[in-house]
Amino acid sequence: TSLRLVVASHREGRLIEFDIFANGSGTFEMQDPSAFLNSAIVGGYAFRFDGVSATAAMLAAGRFTANGAGTMTAGVEDINDGGFVSSNVAFTGTYNVTSSGRGTATVTNPDGPSVFSFYVVSARKLVFVSLDFVPAFLGIVEQQTLPSFSNASLAGDYAFASSGYSASGIVYTAGRFTADGIGAISDGLLDENDTGAASENVPFTGTYLISSNGRGELAVATEADVADFAFYMVSPDRA
Repeated sequence: TSLRLVVASHREGRLIEFDIFANGSGTFEMQDPSAFLNSAIVGGYAFRFDGVSATAAMLAAGRFTANGAGTMTAGVEDINDGGFVSSNVAFTGTYNVTSSGRGTATVTNPDGPSVFSFYVVSARKLVFVSLDFVPAFLGIVEQQTLPSFSNASLAGDYAFASSGYSASGIVYTAGRFTADGIGAISDGLLDENDTGAASENVPFTGTYLISSNGRGELAVATEADVADFAFYMVSPDRA
């Protein structure tokens, strides 16, 4: 495998695979060895995983509480499997971190157990990859900065980017909005590329509701349609 990379700082960089038979991209970050302990992984964590099921692209986002002793509790996730949506799904789990910074985790929801390996960047950030045949997932887990959230946790101006799948193919979206801290979104603008069909400077509005565990529900309305999202707060600056 051949790679090309750019070093952004002494702590991180970006890379792409540079082969004629495959492609891929990713990041690398300096690890904090002081976090190579179960006891360092403690508190609330939010995550987003991208992957595939046996039949389609599959996405998951959620949160859990780690107790610092290898147990996950209060887990909840939202799953979109090729357009088949499961909302607010409860799960539990266990995890174990070794002295190398590599960990393993087993997560169990109503569909059964899923097995992961993960690598510790710091106590605030973990990189997960699934070890199951399907679903196959890759994603980032980030420590939540507050013990409790509300609509007031999302207030101010935000820029966003998203990627996913439409009826036509792959769709990429970037934009911005203003959240008022009480559940309304205004001054939204987005640009979208849906498999080559570009839409520019599209206005939108929206509403949102955030639970105390950081899970939020968002409805975004453009002139063309309304899109529904689940999201999870990492901090008042990030979801």
